Amino acid sequence: MKTQRLLLTWGMIWLFLWLAAALYLGPRVESLTKMEKGAHSHALCLATVVLLMGVLQPFMGLSERVRYGFGWVLVIGSFLTPVGVLLELAGKAMMVIPIIGSILVVISILVYLIGMLRYVSQE
Repeated sequence: MKTQRLLLTWGMIWLFLWLAAALYLGPRVESLTKMEKGAHSHALCLATVVLLMGVLQPFMGLSERVRYGFGWVLVIGSFLTPVGVLLELAGKAMMVIPIIGSILVVISILVYLIGMLRYVSQE
């Protein structure tokens, strides 16, 4: 329950934050680079993935401790990926930050996939 609340809360905050950014970016969309557009679209996609993982929490064959730990891994990864791209565009960070964020997201999704397969095999 704690993991589900974490993921649903973060997913909604992250989704609404980037939708608000779209209101700001909308009028100047022609002047945006492909990387800026990509960071925005990936942030929205990751927010949706976080929400989906939150909804699917009751169907995970994992302990609450494992789900909560990898929930934080997913939250951190979903933050680092788009923010790292924007920082790199501003010249304030290296490309390694969004790569680390992407790896964290993939690892947490794979763990959750294993949890769902364990849940299905227990039935």
